[in-house]
Amino acid sequence: MSETDDTSREWAARIIDAASPLRDALGRRTVTTSEDERRDIDALLEAVERLSDLADRQGHEARHDRLNVIGA
Repeated sequence: MSETDDTSREWAARIIDAASPLRDALGRRTVTTSEDERRDIDALLEAVERLSDLADRQGHEARHDRLNVIGA
């Protein structure tokens, strides 16, 4: 796969954008979650944070890391 074929940045941006309403909802008092749900949500938001850190990095390792986070 060449750098020009790399769509991992585009997918990372989509995932980051899609997580925004979830993050906003968690800040509302009317939204409640169980302990298990909260662990899952926290893991998802940690992955989104990792994607944010990797979003603008270039190169094979960054692409590989983005794909690992997206795949998980």
